[in-house]
Amino acid sequence: AVQYRKYKLERKECTPLRKRVEYSPELRYAVESPEIRIRLGWKPAPPKVLEQTLDNEPQMHIACTFERVCDFIDELKSRGVDKAQICLVGWNKSGHDGRWPQAFPVEEKLGGEAGLRYLIKYAQENGYQIVCHTNSTDSYNIADTFSSDIVVRNRDGSLKIDKLAWSGGRMYNLCPVKALGYAERDLPRISQLGFRGLHYIDVMTCIAPYNCYDENHPTNSGQTVELYKKIMKMSHDLFGGFASEGAGDFAAEYLDYALYVAFPKLKDEMLDEEIPLWEIVYHGIILYNPTTDTVNYPVKSEYCRLKLLEYGGRPSFYFYSKFMVGGSSDDWLGKEDMICDTDEQLQLSANKIAAAYEEFKKYRHLQTEFIVK
Repeated sequence: AVQYRKYKLERKECTPLRKRVEYSPELRYAVESPEIRIRLGWKPAPPKVLEQTLDNEPQMHIACTFERVCDFIDELKSRGVDKAQICLVGWNKSGHDGRWPQAFPVEEKLGGEAGLRYLIKYAQENGYQIVCHTNSTDSYNIADTFSSDIVVRNRDGSLKIDKLAWSGGRMYNLCPVKALGYAERDLPRISQLGFRGLHYIDVMTCIAPYNCYDENHPTNSGQTVELYKKIMKMSHDLFGGFASEGAGDFAAEYLDYALYVAFPKLKDEMLDEEIPLWEIVYHGIILYNPTTDTVNYPVKSEYCRLKLLEYGGRPSFYFYSKFMVGGSSDDWLGKEDMICDTDEQLQLSANKIAAAYEEFKKYRHLQTEFIVK
């Protein structure tokens, strides 16, 4: 791991945090702050309707309006949390995974564009960095620009469909060539809402880069990586940084923060010792939360807290992380959750985050250091 880190740095495929924070105030802020993701609204998942249209689109569940996020900001501020990056998930039309690659109009049921602009300004005036969640890999039939032409095609010419369906229904893989076009169209408009910080693009760094066999826009995996890097660079230029889910090695040049690096370790009698290979390579280069079970760690076991500390993670919280219904399919970020349906729940969540932040302040200076052993 130490040798590989040296190899990556010598090839200039990535740059240490301590150097990047010198010219990126957004990254410097993130180094010193926890990440707080808030899922605002979503349609049923798994979906009740696979091929959604304007006539049969399911109702969106509203979990947290823009106005309610302002209440949460007040709670954080009153508890002495002076720094946090807030990421809004599902601000877009029809909520989380609602209609990608369609983003606009801003969801009216959450407060509309006027409400969102007010929230962004309110957060920034209170000293918080605020960003949003977008998507450059998925597409749904209900999107206003959907057609078979924007979907990745398999070698046999069929459309590439994800094995899982989400709130928007059946999920078609978006061709990277088309994804760049949508990013060039939408990301500048999204930045004009006022967002600044480590902009989050869903799953881009945890999926295997696609091959697209459409004769009109053929793309191999290497070309897909280059197209994705252009989108990552756009995030830097427009918002000040780039974040995603997972931590694929190909993204090291631009990735500033990973929501998680891996799933929890396997429980196996043959496993004598766990070596945090990725963390040793990239601590001090990329901010991260080490495993899915360390998300929302203050409401989980002491083991999760200690694992975050041991692996040098950045504290990461996710309101309404459990949004799927049925079986154990919704437990990938843990059975425990943070919610704010009532004032009591909002205050409890703010208390947990405040306590974690106080602890983080004692060791956050280590975020820019390398792990040597």
